[in-house]
Formats: sequence, C-alpha cells, structure tokens
Amino acid sequence: MFGMNVRSMATGFIFGCGVVVGWGITPYLLGLSGDLVNFKFGILVLGMGTVAVSRLVFLLQELQPATIRE
Repeated sequence: MFGMNVRSMATGFIFGCGVVVGWGITPYLLGLSGDLVNFKFGILVLGMGTVAVSRLVFLLQELQPATIRE
C-alpha cells in the first residue's frame, strides 16, 4: 500500500492512530453511551461501525514491484 521510502513513517502513523482510537476514543464513547443511553446501544454502534469499516479492505490496491535500474 505504501512505497518503500515512506513505509516506516506510515507504520508509525497507523500505530499511533490505532492507539489513540483503541485506548482513548473508543472507551470514552462507550462510557458516554452508557451514561446517556445504555451500553447495549454503544456496543451495537461499535459493532456496526467495525463491520462497515472492514469493507474498506476491498478498496486496497496492490503496488507494482519496483523495477531495478542499472
């Protein structure tokens, strides 16, 4: 998905975003839904969002291998 020259930077960015969303935003939103509505609603929305976002995998395109220049 990323070229060789930006692969390490992309990995760091994706890992950082995953930590912020997984350990920060998601638990906060689940707690907020538990306070305002109920936890069942929060878990339902989280599951629907996970299923919807997982469909984005089909949009990924394979990179062509780099050719060696002499």
